[in-house]
Amino acid sequence: MATGYTDPKSGPQACFSLIDNIPNSEMPKIFAWFTSLDEHDVWKKDHLRFTPFGQHLYDEGFQYLSQLSPSMMSLKELAESMGTSKGTAAFVRCYAKQDLEALLSR
Repeated sequence: MATGYTDPKSGPQACFSLIDNIPNSEMPKIFAWFTSLDEHDVWKKDHLRFTPFGQHLYDEGFQYLSQLSPSMMSLKELAESMGTSKGTAAFVRCYAKQDLEALLSR
């Protein structure tokens, strides 16, 4: 579902660098977004249940999808916050990137 968006910046934060341009009113809420991953035809093929991660992050004070950005925390920190492996956190970060790029391309 990637949109073809290319960020002119380089480095691990490049794909998320423009998310500040997305107003909070359009930013997906963390719990609803994780729930949507369980319902997505492609992502559910990974055989991971994402909704519990959304609840866990919400309980930890996360509100918006933008908070999964590398500028907020490293992949290791994201995995620790989710209570899972770095591999699962990498899936989540990839899906978040694609959805945020889609919002940016509107």
